[in-house]
Amino acid sequence: MIGGVAQLAEQGIHKPRVAGSSPAAAKKLLGRGTVQRLLLLVVSFLLGCAFQQPSKKPATSETADPLLNLPVLREARELCFDVAKDEVAWRDRYGYLHSEHLDALVALGEKAVGTIVAVWQQIYKEGGPEGLRWRLLEALLRIASPKAIPFLNYVLQEGENREKIIAARCALEWGDERNVLALIAQMDNADVEVLCACAAALRRITGCYFGLERRLDETSQRRAAEKWKLWYQAQIRSARP
Repeated sequence: MIGGVAQLAEQGIHKPRVAGSSPAAAKKLLGRGTVQRLLLLVVSFLLGCAFQQPSKKPATSETADPLLNLPVLREARELCFDVAKDEVAWRDRYGYLHSEHLDALVALGEKAVGTIVAVWQQIYKEGGPEGLRWRLLEALLRIASPKAIPFLNYVLQEGENREKIIAARCALEWGDERNVLALIAQMDNADVEVLCACAAALRRITGCYFGLERRLDETSQRRAAEKWKLWYQAQIRSARP
């Protein structure tokens, strides 16, 4: 409609004015009371639109990772950095790490996941207390929240080998098929501990087994790692239409 009017204007063609189309004529035809009612309706409509504008949410700190978008708790943030101060730490019979502040952080449960991820990413980008990053991953391992599964892939890609081993154990215990690609990508890792940890996680998630064990010689381990990569390539081909 707008385009048609513009085209007519360009061609010098104007629509004839309809009788009574001026504001004065409208007042005369409709009467003062009708005009006032129309004006009241317009004002009410504009006020309604204003009230329906979405209200701004209060500023809350959230993780930078769009895959998570979880709240960052001040209490949990303080505990994350306090973990580095713990001088005494031990492992239980299941291999889980314990310390005073680490246990307090884990006690917060799933609501601490966003904070742990945010602090880990901050330390990764800016630096921080030595050894804190892998200790935070030990806390994630114990919390065992599926909300952290996308973050495991980030650690497997960007973390140090020690961190990759912990991330692989997380995937082993509570990861899912979303971790498969990141685990497969580590089949080229030169660290045997990383290889075996990722292979164990893949075995649990996929149900497949290609014999990648620590007891094997390096040649056999590399051959088994290659089988994992070939298996994944076959899955991609079979999934194509």
